[in-house]
Amino acid sequence: MSEKPKLLIIDDQPFIVAIFTELFRSDEIELVSASNGEDGLEMALKELPNLIFLDIEMPRMDGLTVCKKLRQDPRFEKIPIFLLSAKGEGPTEDEQQEIGVTGYLTKPFSPLQIYGLIKQYLNISTD
Repeated sequence: MSEKPKLLIIDDQPFIVAIFTELFRSDEIELVSASNGEDGLEMALKELPNLIFLDIEMPRMDGLTVCKKLRQDPRFEKIPIFLLSAKGEGPTEDEQQEIGVTGYLTKPFSPLQIYGLIKQYLNISTD
């Protein structure tokens, strides 16, 4: 049996991590998380996740910096990275491409939207 796909959530708000945990409690996904940018970067490099959700505004290193650092590592060239932010206006499509993000979600987001993205990008079939 192959390894479970790994999902990394980097967000300083515990309830955001709780949403992801609740959504995928019984699914075949390994969920790892970090509560600040520095720990998130370290966790990503250690765990090599298949998909990353990354808050923009966090202590110790912002999400844009984390994303840029990850994209400098060839192992993260093709890993989907979605930015999360409580601000209504996110990076433009050009900025997203320059930073190397796959997409941008505004908080509060729909758990169904997150569920759909994770299922899509981790190629997990729904039961």
